[in-house]
Amino acid sequence: MIVVPAVLLDATTITYGNFQTNTESDLCVIVYPDAFPFPAAGKSYLKALSDAIAIHLGHVELGIVQCKTNWNDNSQIPMLWDMVYQASFGPGTHVRIGRNGYAISHLGRFSYSFVTTPTQKSLPKPGSMPVKRTNKLSGGNYWGLPTTAGVALSLSEIFTRNFGSAFKQSVQASISDAIKSKAGLFT
Repeated sequence: MIVVPAVLLDATTITYGNFQTNTESDLCVIVYPDAFPFPAAGKSYLKALSDAIAIHLGHVELGIVQCKTNWNDNSQIPMLWDMVYQASFGPGTHVRIGRNGYAISHLGRFSYSFVTTPTQKSLPKPGSMPVKRTNKLSGGNYWGLPTTAGVALSLSEIFTRNFGSAFKQSVQASISDAIKSKAGLFT
């Protein structure tokens, strides 16, 4: 089931010749601008949300996050997708990013990240091929371990690095305030 607004799917669609495809994103993080006009809940909410995003696309941020457990076998997939999204294609390449009048260049910000929980016995080292493939992603590479210089950032870093504009204060303080405000609902 697709729960990504159509305008964002259109913006991230790659067309090669007549073939259209999207990345196999595991998670799409959307940061809406302040005072975004969210539609009322209802049967056509996703369509109404997509229409509102289309109007405010230049102020919307999108982060695509690839989540994989096997870093060695899967690191080249996010590397190649990020390269495509960051590239500028001339008329002779037959490659286009976006469709139906929308493209990632119209977004306020776009990032592509890789998140892993390494399952191999020996952890990747700086300079290893899996690290080289993911260490320059526009959104960075992260793992479920503490930050290791030259290898990967701790997953907790993804929020500040890519989605910091969604928080009025530090990420930790924002989460703490949200928990406190919801705690009253359960007492």
